[in-house]
Amino acid sequence: MLVVIVFAFTAWVAPGFLVRSGSAAASGEGARHVAQRIMSAFAQQDKSALRQLICDTAERPVTTAIAQADQTTGARLTGRIELRGGSATATGRLTMGGDHVDVETGLELRDGSWCWQSLDVRGIELQNPRPTG
Repeated sequence: MLVVIVFAFTAWVAPGFLVRSGSAAASGEGARHVAQRIMSAFAQQDKSALRQLICDTAERPVTTAIAQADQTTGARLTGRIELRGGSATATGRLTMGGDHVDVETGLELRDGSWCWQSLDVRGIELQNPRPTG
């Protein structure tokens, strides 16, 4: 009984622990999970959750997008996860200021766990927000 309680608690606190290694991660389930967490964090304007998902070597547009996450009013995955060896891409749509922005998130498999490496927004170069005042 104690094992079931510990398992249930761990699944609730760290839901990705079930897909962090082995064939589930390699098959793309782990990548889908991370991509969904990225979109959920954007929808909730949760910069802390987004920062927890980035790779150590994440490209600059990732950190720039996180800095602007408070402008997001909606986010969802729009396509399938495309796997290429130890990397994956996921397409999504962010809603910012009433506009829909199509994005492609790049994920990398590092030490058995997926992390967020890149972000591509067609036709837009993400800039650091300018200070106001």
